Amino acid sequence: MVIKMLDLTTLNEKQYKAVTSTSKYIRVIAGAGSGKTRVIVERIKRLILNGVDPNEILCITFTNKAATTMKQRAMAMLGNSNTNPLLCTFHKFGLLFLKFHINELDRNNNFIIIDTDDKKKIIKEIESEVQTAIVANEISKYKNMLLSVEAVMDNSKLDTQY
Repeated sequence: MVIKMLDLTTLNEKQYKAVTSTSKYIRVIAGAGSGKTRVIVERIKRLILNGVDPNEILCITFTNKAATTMKQRAMAMLGNSNTNPLLCTFHKFGLLFLKFHINELDRNNNFIIIDTDDKKKIIKEIESEVQTAIVANEISKYKNMLLSVEAVMDNSKLDTQY
């Protein structure tokens, strides 16, 4: 793997500080078009040039677009390397974390993540007489309270006997 040396002269003061920081962790917050992706890729390059294994680097961003751009730039920098930093969104990282560690909760990793449209379809299939939004809000409320399905059913005020 051949990585070109950094050209730090093209960075402004804050970018330079982020790229050259000796802190183990950094957070880059800036507006659109301010050079965040460039700073992060340069930071990754600096870490690798200083001997950090790319497999030990984690970079998390908010959007798929930013993650894709960072991946493309990092891959171009690293060439055809077998070791690459993990560059992804918060959601993707959460999914990967669950997939790798779900067994610690005594569960299988064959779960799926559903989106809002899937959720609405499922709710409509289960309960067609109540507005989907009401059911979805109740489910969300119980999830935020960390209640199990069993706890919700046990405390339900609905009369389930006919």
